[in-house]
Amino acid sequence: MSSPCSSGVPVQLLPAYNALVEAALATARLHDYSGVPVRVVDAEHLVALALQAGGARRRERAWQLLEAGAVDRERLRRILATHDIAAELPDDA
Repeated sequence: MSSPCSSGVPVQLLPAYNALVEAALATARLHDYSGVPVRVVDAEHLVALALQAGGARRRERAWQLLEAGAVDRERLRRILATHDIAAELPDDA
């Protein structure tokens, strides 16, 4: 679910509804955002979550992260295999 926080910045609250989300939250990094501590999920888990959820818009976001070079493809492949998510990842996307 997405909603703006009090500063108008959109945030996404992520309930831990399955093992992939639990793993994503467990490995999320703590950042400071204008004095507010926030946990940020890594790119590999974001791609895996998008592929697991399905839908054209989520797949597009996943491919944008891949194309931007923000993803460790081997780590992503391990995450996908661990959570039984079928997806072919070209090495050069």
